[in-house]
Amino acid sequence: MRRTYQQGSVYQKGRRKSDPWLAEVPAYVQFCLDIPGHQHPKRKRLALGICRSRTIAERTAAERLEVLGVNSTQHFIEATSSITFKKQREAWLGRCSGSLFPHCAQTVRFEWQSYHREPERRN
Repeated sequence: MRRTYQQGSVYQKGRRKSDPWLAEVPAYVQFCLDIPGHQHPKRKRLALGICRSRTIAERTAAERLEVLGVNSTQHFIEATSSITFKKQREAWLGRCSGSLFPHCAQTVRFEWQSYHREPERRN
């Protein structure tokens, strides 16, 4: 499932979130990256370097994710548009045919077929 916004999880290796933040230990961010054509996202990690506090690490992580384009509109479109309209329509019609409203699927099929048979009438 596509996540609408990734802020990532900031951490220091070998330490828990409840442990006090150590200014001299490197920080990392872990986030999920949606890959076009794949249903499940891939987990990625980035080194943030030395950050004096957790808040600074979170700001640095947000900047890095912004530079990577993880939350960009273009990335969202690429990650979610792997199915064509025709495939989506056929899947929907397949689900409708066994539903309580089979006449709905028949009407949609009729409209779709007439739309593609007579393109000159649409103008």
